[in-house]
Amino acid sequence: MTTPLDRDQLLDGLSELGSAIAAEGLSVTLNVVGGAAILLTIDSTRRSTVDIDAWVNAPNHFVRSRVLELAATIANRRGWPAGWVNDKARLFIPEMVSGRLDEWEFVYEIGEFRVVAARPDVLLAMKLLAGRASRDLPDLPALIAAAELTTRVEIDELFEDMYPHDEMKRTTRLWLDSFYPHT
Repeated sequence: MTTPLDRDQLLDGLSELGSAIAAEGLSVTLNVVGGAAILLTIDSTRRSTVDIDAWVNAPNHFVRSRVLELAATIANRRGWPAGWVNDKARLFIPEMVSGRLDEWEFVYEIGEFRVVAARPDVLLAMKLLAGRASRDLPDLPALIAAAELTTRVEIDELFEDMYPHDEMKRTTRLWLDSFYPHT
């Protein structure tokens, strides 16, 4: 079982990663999504997470790989999972969300290393798409509130705007039907 990381641990690890990146003179933005983004920007009391799902937004493959290597070294030293920072989530970030910093929420910066988190509406759409009962559905109430949505129509429209070619998982639809029935 992987030991979950709380908000303070994530920030401490990111600080160490930022120092290592700065020492190498690299320029990179870590665009954070998923549970870590919620924990860092929306709900500091959220249950902990086992990793930081992100998009390592770097100028080239070498820098991206180096950032992940540095993160793995930190993980080894701390006894954390090697993939505590990963960029697997970049494939699921909605196409309409760009890498412009003003479209993301600031978390941390040291030198040319920036950590930003997805906006609440983007996080909500991503959680609606994933629809895992134990990992995604518990985050929906906080994300719906943070995105300032109040009706099922607004939630459905947000999802359709972010993922026009995808459908919500059955578990997501059933959860929404329970708390936000169509009216």
